[in-house]
Amino acid sequence: MNPSELTTLAAEASERIADIQRLCGRTEAEEAKISFPRGFIITAGKRRMRLAFVRRNSVRNNIAYTLILYDVYLWVLKRTDLAGTARDMLVKACLATLGAVVEALLNDWYAGRMGKRQKFTSRTKRLVHDGIIDAGLQGELDWLWDMRCRQHLYELSSSEFEFYSIADQRRAALAVGNLLERLNNVAAA
Repeated sequence: MNPSELTTLAAEASERIADIQRLCGRTEAEEAKISFPRGFIITAGKRRMRLAFVRRNSVRNNIAYTLILYDVYLWVLKRTDLAGTARDMLVKACLATLGAVVEALLNDWYAGRMGKRQKFTSRTKRLVHDGIIDAGLQGELDWLWDMRCRQHLYELSSSEFEFYSIADQRRAALAVGNLLERLNNVAAA
């Protein structure tokens, strides 16, 4: 990776995209569509392989598809200079997406052993009790769930202005990655 070459390419791409935006504004124009870069989004098939421990095929598929959406969000965060409230709301969308993934994983993992109406935190507590995760990861997953629950706009008592950060997205991704690793290890044992 040559930083100078990347800087030049990014500047050229930015100029061309700005030209397209200047010409089209918010109007939808088929001829103005740019190709989304191939190779960044992990395919549903690869995701399903990593999710082999998920019992129900429909849950495995839906998690894989949801993680494709997460990859699109992640690409925008990593490859654009999106800033301010727009960036914060994209981080919020990442947290909601990853929170939904964890919720589905835990519901599937404890299907038949814990009732469907059990609270999220009851499931993370059970993961600790069962020796699958430690209290540190439980805290991270519970934090992610709290952030995910901020989706209910009518329940928010404070402003979301400058509430989210890229560090939140990274923290959530690390927690989900650690959970996936632990569930895979337990299922493989």
